[in-house]
Amino acid sequence: MGIFNGFKKNKYEMYSEEELNAIDNHIVKFYGKYETVLHELVSTDIHVDIIKILPNEERNYITLVTEGMGAHSMNVPKSLKNQDIDRIELVCYLPADWDIESNDDIWYWPISCLKMLARLPIYENSWLGFGHTIGVAEGETLAENTKLTNVMLIKPENVSEDATYCLLPNGEKVLFYQMIAIYTEEFEFIEENDSDIFIEKMKQQNISSIIDINRNCCQ
Repeated sequence: MGIFNGFKKNKYEMYSEEELNAIDNHIVKFYGKYETVLHELVSTDIHVDIIKILPNEERNYITLVTEGMGAHSMNVPKSLKNQDIDRIELVCYLPADWDIESNDDIWYWPISCLKMLARLPIYENSWLGFGHTIGVAEGETLAENTKLTNVMLIKPENVSEDATYCLLPNGEKVLFYQMIAIYTEEFEFIEENDSDIFIEKMKQQNISSIIDINRNCCQ
């Protein structure tokens, strides 16, 4: 699976201790308490850990959250500079029975995608935001056991509006987006229409934003 290529070295960026505490408290408050963190062992630009939140009575699914991506201020277009969208973290929902301990690609790919997306704005000197889609190489899929080919960023579902952003101690915002997986046909629909229209169609057809490798294609 190759969502992007061309890695290069960049300056090292990390949250301050106060900023990290703010992000951590936000995650616990709005997405749930956690005991497990997939710590990044080698970091050359930003330090991105993946927080694993297990299913609970309120949410019968696994939640993955990046912690560290937002230390980097993305290169957003000049026309959007004043909209506080240059810092983000990502979340992803997985079925409760997903084997998050496995390193096999059929289970690990959501984590791989989150880690790659966390660095995409750095390596491409660009940005990620609502409605953005990123795909694998033509002819490939996200894993060998699914026909899903792209990931897309949407507003986090099943949480309050307050969960969609965290205020850092200096007043800057870190936005939270949910990574979902889509089919090539859905990607083509989004390209021809609009991400908001696609998301509404998903809701109308009761297609969950929780990753489902065998779900129906949104028509």
